[in-house]
Amino acid sequence: MYFGRDGVVSACCYTRSAKMGRYPDQSIEEIWTGAEANSMRAAMRRNELPGGCDLCADQFYARNFKGFLARQYDDNARLPEAPGWLDRVRSVLRPQRIKRYPTRLDFELSNKCNLECVMCSGFFSSSIRANRDNLPPLPQYYDKAFVEQLLPFLPHLTHAKFLGGEPFLIDLYYSIWDNLIKVNPGCSVSITTNGTVYTDKVKRVLEMLNCEIIVSLDSVTKSTYESIRRNATLERTLDNVEKFAAINRLKKAKGLTIAICPMASNYREIPELMTFAGERGIRVFFNTLVYPATQSIKALPQAEQREVLEVFRSAIPEPRTEIEKANREAIESFCRQIQYWINDDPSAEPPALDEKYAALLARYSKSGYLTLVLSDLAGRSAPNVVHLIEVQEPDPVVALKGYMSALWEAAGLLQAEGQLQGMSFDTEKLTGWLEHIQNTVEPERARSMFSELRRFPREMLRFAGSCSGAQLIELLESHHPRQSGTAPKNQ
Repeated sequence: MYFGRDGVVSACCYTRSAKMGRYPDQSIEEIWTGAEANSMRAAMRRNELPGGCDLCADQFYARNFKGFLARQYDDNARLPEAPGWLDRVRSVLRPQRIKRYPTRLDFELSNKCNLECVMCSGFFSSSIRANRDNLPPLPQYYDKAFVEQLLPFLPHLTHAKFLGGEPFLIDLYYSIWDNLIKVNPGCSVSITTNGTVYTDKVKRVLEMLNCEIIVSLDSVTKSTYESIRRNATLERTLDNVEKFAAINRLKKAKGLTIAICPMASNYREIPELMTFAGERGIRVFFNTLVYPATQSIKALPQAEQREVLEVFRSAIPEPRTEIEKANREAIESFCRQIQYWINDDPSAEPPALDEKYAALLARYSKSGYLTLVLSDLAGRSAPNVVHLIEVQEPDPVVALKGYMSALWEAAGLLQAEGQLQGMSFDTEKLTGWLEHIQNTVEPERARSMFSELRRFPREMLRFAGSCSGAQLIELLESHHPRQSGTAPKNQ
């Protein structure tokens, strides 16, 4: 459960529009066991993305896996085992008597903050609300009663995340941390801070709990940093970063993470920030900033987006350590996000040709579907071929089958030239796949799948070659069952 500052409780910070409930209108337990939460669980079991999951879908299709918020919840997928043998017996004999608790809670209880960051708003910062928006403080929905209601939940947590505002300025958090110290000090606690606050109270929390500190840091150039994180000074933040790191080293705890907001105003300084993190053994995480548009890389002109890509790719040296390897993967993922934004622009120029596919394309330039597949793999649009196929074969199911067959043919050509080694594209697998499409996929869905495959042909090629025929059929069956009905919206 994610507790938002306006009392809205959702599954995560991205799904605020699909609320599970609202505190204090409902108790924490009522929200956790309520109809909205159960409806969301049911959708997930059907392999559907529930409402509010659009941003994760965007990151997924962009293959921005390191910036993919949904991955953070993978560790919570399995319920914790009951603590003793008697409880396990009871869970089998009387499952309705065993109360299931969440293993992770995220808290965003207040917007109390000392900074006025340029990409932030009064909803997230009390200073912005007072000084920039000239508005009264937001109402406070959480109180001591909320902390009391949390008590039965705390012993079952494996993860707890605290956001702001600035967490170290929010008094209610210290009450929750004190309770965690008493009943569940081993819980993995994540605190995202702007790095400007360090007191004896902060030191005690870091020493007594299993804390991971995530510091928001967008530049290590003083003028840029202070123009973004207004009211902060770079020297003080970096001094506190070292204090956080010192406590972690003493406890042999998790290292620090720097959360970066790549924006129009700081993207040229990302290479320097990557070097700073690598030299200190600090992991990096890239936030995907969409709003406000004035700061978002997504809203930049395409030419400047390409410049951002060049700058970011220059920040990817050969890794020497595991942390540098992870940081490289993080920035590569964000590069894929930018490339996805560029390609999603209808006015975009086609991406640069991939030479290994382009060479085959030159040899098989008049082979119908094979030409289309090789054009897609090479990154070259082939509108005339698409038009010809649509005229010759108006049935989208036939078109989808033709594209799949050509994908297998392309794989054979690539394997003959030493590519895709260790992958399997046997005829039996393809035959089963095509039969399943013919028997189960409705024309409208086939048209949509045809477009999806053309958008990600390289991913499909690798996926199909690494799976068995049964796995391919099972995947399609799970998304597009035989019974009639409309396909899930977000599949």
